[in-house]
Formats: sequence, C-alpha cells, structure tokens
Amino acid sequence: MFQQADTDLFLKIELDQVIPDILKRLDDATRSSKAAFHEGYIATINENSPEIRTVVLRRVLLDEEALIFHTDMRSPKVHQIRQNPYLSWLFYDAALRIQVRFKAIAEIHHQNELTQKQWEASRLESRKCYLVEPAPSTQIQKVWEGIPDIAHQDLTEQLVSNGYDNFAVIKTRLITCDWLFLNRRGHKRAIFSKNIVGNTWEGKWVQP
Repeated sequence: MFQQADTDLFLKIELDQVIPDILKRLDDATRSSKAAFHEGYIATINENSPEIRTVVLRRVLLDEEALIFHTDMRSPKVHQIRQNPYLSWLFYDAALRIQVRFKAIAEIHHQNELTQKQWEASRLESRKCYLVEPAPSTQIQKVWEGIPDIAHQDLTEQLVSNGYDNFAVIKTRLITCDWLFLNRRGHKRAIFSKNIVGNTWEGKWVQP
C-alpha cells in the first residue's frame, strides 16, 4: 500500500540511513507474503550466461547482513552457485517506487544447523515440494508427474520428513548495493560497497 510518509522519508533520506532502511524493510517482508520485498529475483551465472528467477526471501540475518532463500539441493541453481558463488538480487516496490539491487556471495547449506532451523520454521505445504521425483528441471512425460501421493493427504511432519534430504538453504552475504528511488520531483540513487575489514558500508550518491 502506498505510504506518503515513506515517500517523504525517501526525499529527505541521508546516505547513512539508506542501508538500515533497506534491511529493515527486507526483514519486515519475510513476515508478510503481501510485502513487495517478500519475493525477489536472483541471477546466477550458468557457464557464460546469466539466469534469473523469482525466490521467496525467507530470512534476513541482520547481524551478518545476509539474505536467505530456500531451494532444492538438486536444482540447477545449486550447481551454478557451486561453480560461481557470486549472484545478484533484485527487489522492487512498485507502490513506493524503490528498486534495490545487491551483489552477494552465496553459501550452500545442506543438512546442518541452519537448514534444520529453517526446515522447522517452514510450513508443511512448503516442505512437500522437496519430495518431487525426478529432480527439478528434469524432463517429464506429463504435467504433475512426480508429485507424491501425500500431496492429496492431510500433511504431517512425518509425511514430509523425507523432503529434508533435498532441502537446501542459500545464505547470501551482501557485498554491494544499488538503491534507486523514482519520483516526479527528482530521482535519487546511491551505490554502496561493503568494507569487509571494518564490516561497514561505504556509499555515494550517483546520477540516476
């Protein structure tokens, strides 16, 4: 929903306020499926070509300034991240007219403390997605092939438990940010890079 207060904030926002504002909005979006930033787009490199897809933002690690999404361990994006851990995020809020782009370094987590925590926090409906056979992106003969019979049953933790074997968490550590605010009174754009040594952001205003 459009908020005039947010627009007024963006018109007056100072450089050092941009990253904290973005991270708070992203963190809030993990708790609302209606939030514009609840879903983002990630681009990975497949050999020499970029590939982009929509993912659900599952968690924001504010202390690490990292974003988390879930995927199937067998999916092509996992293989692509193994080959090249650098990826890009894109978020856009059409109501506020805010675009946020990040570059990040991805880590693949599988059957460890982080994945267990994320698995337990996820809905049963989400967990059943990791039971499909054959693996994602495999050619099939007909639509719905590979959907397990439990999809038509009342789900329990036991019924979906085998999906954990295919469940992966991708943690992406943010290293750059490109923030753009579109407004008829004048667009604003800022670019930031992460200073790994001091764990701080260095930013500058640039021409939109």
